[in-house]
Amino acid sequence: MISDLSKGFTAYQSIDKTEDWLKVKERIGFEEVEEENSDPAKPNSAGKSRSMILRIAAAMVMLLSIGLLAKQFLFTSPEIILISNGDLKQEVELPDGSKVFLNKQAELQYPEKFRGKSREVSLTGEAYFEVAENPEKLFRIQVSNRAIVEVLGTRFNIRSGFEDASVGVSVINGKVAFYSQEAAETRTILVKDEGAFLHNGIISKNQTENKNFLSWKTGILYFEDESIDNVLSALSKYYDKVFKLNETGTEDIRLTSTFDNQELESVLEEIELVLGLDFSASGDTIEVSKSY
Repeated sequence: MISDLSKGFTAYQSIDKTEDWLKVKERIGFEEVEEENSDPAKPNSAGKSRSMILRIAAAMVMLLSIGLLAKQFLFTSPEIILISNGDLKQEVELPDGSKVFLNKQAELQYPEKFRGKSREVSLTGEAYFEVAENPEKLFRIQVSNRAIVEVLGTRFNIRSGFEDASVGVSVINGKVAFYSQEAAETRTILVKDEGAFLHNGIISKNQTENKNFLSWKTGILYFEDESIDNVLSALSKYYDKVFKLNETGTEDIRLTSTFDNQELESVLEEIELVLGLDFSASGDTIEVSKSY
């Protein structure tokens, strides 16, 4: 082992620095410059010398620039982009082509470029995802620092509360894994038309029964023989209003209708006509009573 290393040192000491320097000067044309400068009778030797110096300086600047770019793209972390849409709904396209539709008051964080073996994003609030398929890069969503959703390619809706510790997932197509961030053993697999709800660390799996869970995105409210309580609850969520039902014994009042991107006033007028109800608005509160 020591003899092998000593051979390496011998080779290093045998380098002819003078000969190597001559080779370098020959490659960059430095020897030619020296010869030209040695003859004062040649008129443009000084200009050529300056030109050569500028060429060398330009090459050094180029090498420095390449080094800085390599450092920026290879050794620095990607920039994190934060989308906070307030009272607006917004569509965002991620670096891999996936699409995220954000509901009001939602926040989304993602890197300017997905690197490594996974695609990591963070969500607070409600959003609908259309994930671009990529079997080699797992798509993972951290939801309100409480839950994890993992997927390879599918469409699904996530909703998380700002004030409570709940997270819900509804799958429209494909398959996802859903589990508590603090307890991976709660991992639950969800497929098309299935949903799950995380509350207090416990996941409850169920079939997606609420036909209007995506109304915030589609603008369509669909009711089929629905009780007035459920109708008002859906209207409250969609239009950001508080409905107060002043009547008792309303269990038999049911509605079958579809509202497609209609203004609230138009919806209430139709319900008044069909069900014989009166709506009286005061600020964000709407009182509901029977017509007599």
